[in-house]
Amino acid sequence: MVSPTSVVVAVQNQVSCRRNRTLAGNLVRTYELGGFVIESEFPFPELTAAETGETICAVRLVDTLPRSASSTNSLVRKQLPNGHGWLSTAKSEQGYLLRFQDLVTFLVSEDGDQVECHSDAPVPTETLRHLFIDAVFPLVLNLKGHDALHATAVDGPAGCCAFLGSSGIGKSTLAAALVRRGWQLVCDDCLHFDVGADGVTVVPGYGALRLWPDSIEAAFNNGSLLQTVQDRRKKRVEIAGMKSTYPVTLRRVYLLTGIQDPDDTRIRIESVPRRDAFIQLVRHAFRLDAGDRTMLARQFRSLQRLVKRVSICRLIYPRNFDHLQLLAAAIADDLKNGTVLPSLAGK
Repeated sequence: MVSPTSVVVAVQNQVSCRRNRTLAGNLVRTYELGGFVIESEFPFPELTAAETGETICAVRLVDTLPRSASSTNSLVRKQLPNGHGWLSTAKSEQGYLLRFQDLVTFLVSEDGDQVECHSDAPVPTETLRHLFIDAVFPLVLNLKGHDALHATAVDGPAGCCAFLGSSGIGKSTLAAALVRRGWQLVCDDCLHFDVGADGVTVVPGYGALRLWPDSIEAAFNNGSLLQTVQDRRKKRVEIAGMKSTYPVTLRRVYLLTGIQDPDDTRIRIESVPRRDAFIQLVRHAFRLDAGDRTMLARQFRSLQRLVKRVSICRLIYPRNFDHLQLLAAAIADDLKNGTVLPSLAGK
């Protein structure tokens, strides 16, 4: 557990070699995350130790948030699928406030160079780490000029694909089913990508999936591939030896659409017009301040380039665990043979 306290995440510059060191009497560890290096005074067991790379975050414990951060202008509020409040963001004199309901508050400086995290009550350390890695870090990336989607990606014999969709649609569950078939996990929740002349490169995240217990049971027949750690109701599933460790080229993005009709068991993969695909990418892109026109223009250009270079399809499937392995097989076959059906939507 973490007692009522604060965590500071300060963004640093390029370094040539990173090793554990001591700062003000505290051990500072270095970790790799999404192609960057973070420094931390407390351990991140989910992450791999880093020796070289660009340092983007330095994490340390402090006591309080600045008093001036209390004066804010609300930006956006997000809810969980059950309708309960989850995250609210606001602009303050100190930067951006990210309040996670009944948990912690992160203060991100206006230039993204520093993040402070404060909790008024004890919070499990894993919850704190999860919120930083999966929710705050992608927004810091956006603020610093990098692009990321709320998506999960895996890499198989025919290439890398990503799953895009609303929370709870089954992105991580589907990735787990493919990992069971021998695919490599690339990332979960945060897909950091770079658009180049030769295609779109995806940078691996950390080697774990966050799954509901019933998803774990459906995706894995035994525990030989995984280790679970309780995190509220979901579990973090660490993929032993099944994580991609190098950047991969993104070949296809699947927009997940679940079928609730129990009588409809068809699995369909249809092409999506570029205009519609762009709208979906915008919807699922991480952005901290939607009022930042400069950021929006840059992000839109990046997403338009992604749409032109990557095949984007709609995956329509029955939301039933009984069809999970058939769904995984259909995706593997689609990537291998390119069996995409024409879309009836307009161009």
